[in-house]
Amino acid sequence: MLSMMPNKEIKEKNKKGEKMDIKRIVKKLTEDYNTKDPFKLAKKLDISIRYYILEDTKGFYKKILTKKYIFINSELSEFEQRVVCAHELGHAILHSSKKFEFMLDRTSLIRKSRVEEEANLFASWLLFNDDIDDEHYSKKNIEDWVIDNVINLKNK
Repeated sequence: MLSMMPNKEIKEKNKKGEKMDIKRIVKKLTEDYNTKDPFKLAKKLDISIRYYILEDTKGFYKKILTKKYIFINSELSEFEQRVVCAHELGHAILHSSKKFEFMLDRTSLIRKSRVEEEANLFASWLLFNDDIDDEHYSKKNIEDWVIDNVINLKNK
């Protein structure tokens, strides 16, 4: 089984600023736990999900001592909560050693920073079919791909 933290090789690559193989991380995680549901994965990884009215914030990830938490705005639709949970789960898995709180405000799903791009990519690989080929993975195309897939999922 995959531990809550990616293996040492993946963590070291992230510290050096190199591109992580997020597709591989998600594939291993979903194979090991036999689900692509971000809520089920969080539970299996002992990451507690809490729902609160968060005003202008969709959600955030926070590690308190040794316990991991995902906070989700209870006023979001079920669809939005699922996307936010997947995004914050990406932070919990990919960025849990960092000393940040990850905020996803109501006005923008896509952030420009590297860690936000990685969390968005993690969420997209987790929530959507993995039939996209690696040629489509570029900084230029990933935001459009995530947005298109979010729209398609919502319209199902």
